[in-house]
Amino acid sequence: EHLPFESVEFMAKQGFAGTIFNDYSDGAFLQHHLSPKILPVMDSRIDVYGSELTHEYFSSRDNPENFFEYLNKYNVSFILLKQTKKNIPIIQLLLQLPAAKPLLRADGRFLFSYDSGLLPSGFLHRQAF
Repeated sequence: EHLPFESVEFMAKQGFAGTIFNDYSDGAFLQHHLSPKILPVMDSRIDVYGSELTHEYFSSRDNPENFFEYLNKYNVSFILLKQTKKNIPIIQLLLQLPAAKPLLRADGRFLFSYDSGLLPSGFLHRQAF
């Protein structure tokens, strides 16, 4: 599988810090190369996270309300998503929101900065993936 080499290099060079929402398969790579400045919400150590946190992560993309609540709960500052069938609706939504700023498109992924304070009020109850 193609890893996010260019995305990681970009984030490191920019000196970014914060929590990043990522695809599960990218988590360990992000953790290895960007920690402690950027921490993934999930990586391959699901035994450490436990079943409740793991389920919360995997169900976070079931609908927009879950997704944005998850981002806000874990104070996510960045989002790195692969261009996959499951992620395309989320990516399309993020591209329309002032709360998400596209930073880079590389490695078959989109990288966004995210500011929950810029999410329109009432937004979550009107959206569907």
